[in-house]
Amino acid sequence: MFPDLEQYLGKDISSLLGVFGEHDRATYIEEYYAYAYIDRGKYTIDFAFLTEYRSGENIIVGIFVYVPVTYLKQIGTHMIDRYYCYEVLNDEFYFTNHDNNVDIKMSVNYDYVMITYV
Repeated sequence: MFPDLEQYLGKDISSLLGVFGEHDRATYIEEYYAYAYIDRGKYTIDFAFLTEYRSGENIIVGIFVYVPVTYLKQIGTHMIDRYYCYEVLNDEFYFTNHDNNVDIKMSVNYDYVMITYV
C-alpha cells in the first residue's frame, strides 16, 4: 500500500519527487516545515513529511502517514512483516526496524490509522 518510508529519513525533501511528485501543501510549524501529500493512490493515503533546514538542504526528520481504518488489517500485516513491535501502551504500538535506527508509532482512531516515523 505504501513504500518502506524510513529510507527517506535523513534525505533531502527533493528525494520524494520521483515517488510522490510535487507536494500538495507546505506549512511552517515551529522550527519545521511540513510537506503534505493528500489522497495519494487508490487507498486515500495522506503523507506528511517534517523537515529541518540543514547545511543548505531541507532534510526529512519525521514522516506521518494517515490510512483509512478500513485498511487496518493490511497495515498491521505490513508493520509486523517489516518491523519489530517492542511496546504497546494505551492503544499505541511502538515499532523499530531490525537495525534499531528508526522509531515508529502506530495508533488507531475511529477514522484513520496514523503511523509516525522518526
